Amino acid sequence: RRKRDEMEGECRRLREEADELQLTVDTLEKERDFYFHKLREIEVLCLQVQEGKEQADSLLPSTMSILYATDDATDPIPDGEEVGGQLDGETE
Repeated sequence: RRKRDEMEGECRRLREEADELQLTVDTLEKERDFYFHKLREIEVLCLQVQEGKEQADSLLPSTMSILYATDDATDPIPDGEEVGGQLDGETE
């Protein structure tokens, strides 16, 4: 009986630890996606300047705006949605 109680306690502790680790993974994935989308927006902006669709003097203010946007103001761009005249995921 005592051994069983010890094993159940250990099992409970391991489940709690696994739940905490899963929460950490979920948080890290969300942060990764947040920063990836910022980089993607900057990439699209740079391509637009390179192609002459945007003025070079708008690059710095636009980049700063993207970099300092919070999660509330920066929604990830779903695949297939247009970003500054270019479809997300579209390459040249």
